Amino acid sequence: MTKILDVLYPTTPEEALTLYKEDENTVFAAGGGGLRKKDASGRRIIALSELGLDYIRDEEEELVIGATTALAALEQSAAVESMCKGLHCCFHDIYDKSVKKRATAGGVVSGKYPFSILLPVLLTLTVDVVLAGRGRMSLENYLLCPPVRDLICEIRILKEKIHVSYEVLRPLPSDEPVLVAAVSLSSRGWNIVVGGRPGIAAIAHNAVAELNEKGIKAKDNVAIMVRDELDFADFGAASETERKEMTVAMLKRLLPLVYEEFGKLGYTAI
Repeated sequence: MTKILDVLYPTTPEEALTLYKEDENTVFAAGGGGLRKKDASGRRIIALSELGLDYIRDEEEELVIGATTALAALEQSAAVESMCKGLHCCFHDIYDKSVKKRATAGGVVSGKYPFSILLPVLLTLTVDVVLAGRGRMSLENYLLCPPVRDLICEIRILKEKIHVSYEVLRPLPSDEPVLVAAVSLSSRGWNIVVGGRPGIAAIAHNAVAELNEKGIKAKDNVAIMVRDELDFADFGAASETERKEMTVAMLKRLLPLVYEEFGKLGYTAI
């Protein structure tokens, strides 16, 4: 039998965070029903449904996503599709419709899931998270931080001319990804992210610097640099060696594709 000690319904992020920090046995849930039974047993639950964080706001310079916005809503959003088709497409690659209805943007980011499809794509963009009581922090810095008891209120994405493409490798469409690679190109330059290594998604900064300096002609060498720069390991359906080989192959496809598609936006690519 699952025993839940209490369900609390705060009405502000600040109240929710205070309650969360009062008791280490407390967990967040976007409505109180999104937790698996084994996670909820013996816990006090803070439901986030009354915080007013379920929104997608198209501002002049940023797209703002409330933390309790469901992935299904993002998949259906014209504002998300208009801002970045690559981001919009990644929701289609989550095949379980019940997951998309239940999972929230803030939950995926705060969970820092190693095999997430969304996180590598978000990392190729300029993204900040807004934390209750702490303000803004870049998504990359947030993912690198050790676990702390915080609450994401918003995810803010810079609107810019950018093209993002990604690849997901998995045995079957319904299986957990073995590897996710994402590449973006904007007027600011390139970005390359690999997730499912099986570590959390990470930017290959040295390889990106090389690509920004030498341009697309260096694509093959850059793909190898990414393989050597990031950590890989044996896990699940793929070995460390297989993940490294697949990363190189994926990037050799993605880099010229992104270069070509960015040119179609009417901008001169590096």
